[in-house]
Amino acid sequence: MNIEQECLIRNGDWDYLIVLDACRFDFFERQVNDFFCGELLKTMSAGSCTLDWCKNTFDEIEFSDVVYVSSNPFINSKKELKGFKASKVFKKVIDVWLDDWDDNLGTVHPSKVTEAAEKTLRNNPEKMIIHYLQPHEPYLFDKYKTPGFAEPSPEMNKYLSLVSNSGIEKSFPKIISCARKINPRIRAKIKTLYLYYLQFLGRPPFSPLDDIRRRFSVEGLRDAYSLNLSIVLEEACTLYNMITAHSPGARVVITSDHGEILGEGREYGHVCGRNADILLKIPWFKVEKVQYGSKDHTK
Repeated sequence: MNIEQECLIRNGDWDYLIVLDACRFDFFERQVNDFFCGELLKTMSAGSCTLDWCKNTFDEIEFSDVVYVSSNPFINSKKELKGFKASKVFKKVIDVWLDDWDDNLGTVHPSKVTEAAEKTLRNNPEKMIIHYLQPHEPYLFDKYKTPGFAEPSPEMNKYLSLVSNSGIEKSFPKIISCARKINPRIRAKIKTLYLYYLQFLGRPPFSPLDDIRRRFSVEGLRDAYSLNLSIVLEEACTLYNMITAHSPGARVVITSDHGEILGEGREYGHVCGRNADILLKIPWFKVEKVQYGSKDHTK
């Protein structure tokens, strides 16, 4: 029997929810015991992309006491995106993506999310969700860094505008828009074909994920993803210690919004509307304590 993550979130048996973006269950299961002791459940996400997850999981009534610390521009205090307006759902949204986006990395470093969460803790929120962007690309381990994909604008409102207009997909051929209306699985297949089409033509990689796939193969891509997960789990240890120092006995859960396809079926990434297990099976980990002696994966 599949456990629905939406039900676990709505049941409210947590005080602090740590969300790791695009974290699939199998990688998490293999790595979490290097960092934490606790109870791991396999749950099913309500969506295969962040916006689907948000729209299908949260509402304006049950989560009005939650402060959301967000490094993901899809969850922001500024504007509605595809029918989801986080500022109406949560008590407050902390826009870490706007204040601490790193143009060189092309993402928000997890340490900045922890810093924002620490500041928020001082206001004694009833409940908090802390959303890290990792293990989602781009990859932070030195070997797998991919310069050239960062959003160049120092004003992250432009990035938000890009996201709201489906900026990643607007550069795809028009056929992708048609496939989106027909079947998400077809859309994912066309996306993969487009990546190989660009490579065949000698065009630059489409994304950091595509760059790693080309240079290091699928095995290298999975290694980059695994190291990104280790980096963010290491940071989550720091956050957990902060939380429990501030609120002894707090119920802390680590989970995800959706998974990620890393070459299975010659597909990559994630698209909205998919019903694939690899995208929907995600962890629900009740933290008991930090597992000291974990390896340092941050360099």
